[in-house]
Formats: sequence, structure tokens, C-alpha cells
Amino acid sequence: MEKQQAVQEESKTEGASNTSREAELNAYLDEALKAARDERKLWACDMHNVQLSQIRQSIYISATIGFAVAGLIVLTPYWSGQEAALRVGPFIFSTLCFALAACVGTFIYGAFCLRGESSTIPLADASYVDRVDSAWADDGNHRVYESKVEWLTALDETIREHREATHRKGKKIRTLNLAILCAAVVAAVGAAVAFSTTLLEKYVDQRAAETTVGNPGPLSGS
Repeated sequence: MEKQQAVQEESKTEGASNTSREAELNAYLDEALKAARDERKLWACDMHNVQLSQIRQSIYISATIGFAVAGLIVLTPYWSGQEAALRVGPFIFSTLCFALAACVGTFIYGAFCLRGESSTIPLADASYVDRVDSAWADDGNHRVYESKVEWLTALDETIREHREATHRKGKKIRTLNLAILCAAVVAAVGAAVAFSTTLLEKYVDQRAAETTVGNPGPLSGS
């Protein structure tokens, strides 16, 4: 009798221990699911919005530089004729045209980068009803643990896809920024040389005019 009671007590203790371990495991799975959902939001929403904001800013910078370069091109003799405000040679004019073309190219590439990276990212929450039905079956065979593990696996796959898509778009953003930097440098150099050349030629013309006025020549003195 005492032996039977001891077996029953041991069985109850073991059952209580198993129940406690199962509760701890379920609680841990709940925390893991919450962390996975938060990370999925980080990659799918937060990082995505940050990247789109960076691309829009790059497009704005590219357009601004492009309009500025176009304004300089309009002031050259190749556009405005001999009465142009800037006096530049064919090399500087070609440099400005190259900078303008680079700005147009980066603008188009930036608009292309605003597109989505992939349309094959799996949906981790395809159907909540199916997950509930899978966890609480009508036949009494509850699969709460298995259902949570399946859900966590689906979240991991989704996070991986979003992370890879974010890295791919990040590479495109770095390429876009490098192209804009090159266009800005070329435009700055072209503009600096154009203005310097114009100021130098005007100064030379002014000095030549002053010299001519100060020395009218031998005919004027007779």
C-alpha cells in the first residue's frame, strides 16, 4: 500500500514537473515569436521606409545639381551665342554636358530604385484561422507547441527574405550615391573653371581696353 502511494506521489511529481517545463517552453516560444515579429517589422517596414527616404533625398539632390548645371549650359556661347555670360571652351562645355547627363542618369536610376526588390517574400501570417485550427484540433490532439514552432519557422524565413532584400537595395543606394557624388564633383570642377575663365578673360579685356585708352597711338597726337 505504501509502495503504491509512493508510486502515485512520484507520478504526480513527474507530471507536475512536465507541466512546469511545458509552461516554461511555451512562455519561451511566446517571447521568441514576439521578438521575431518585431524583427520582421524592423526589416519589412522600418528599414524599408528609411531606404525609401534615402532614395528620395538622393533623387532631390540629383535633380538640384542637374538644374544648376543646365543653367550653366544655357549661359555658355554654345547655347546663347557670342553674347553669352560665360566664356568657355569646348572641353569645359563637354564637362558640363557630361555632368548633366550623369544627373539625369542618377535621377532615372533613383526612380528605378524606388521599386520593390522582390515579389516572392513568403507571408508568415498567411492565415491565423488555420494556425488556430492546427493548434486546437477537434479530436483533442492539441498541437500548440508544434504550431508555434511552425509559425516561428515561417517568421524566420520571412525575416531572411526581407533582410536579403534590404541588403540588395542598400547596394543600389550606395551605387546611386557614388554616381551622384561623381556628378557633383564634375559639375563643381566645370563650374569653377567656367567662372574662372570668364573672369580672367573679362579682366584681360578690361586691361587691354584701359591700355588702349591710355596710349591712343601716334596718330592721335599729331
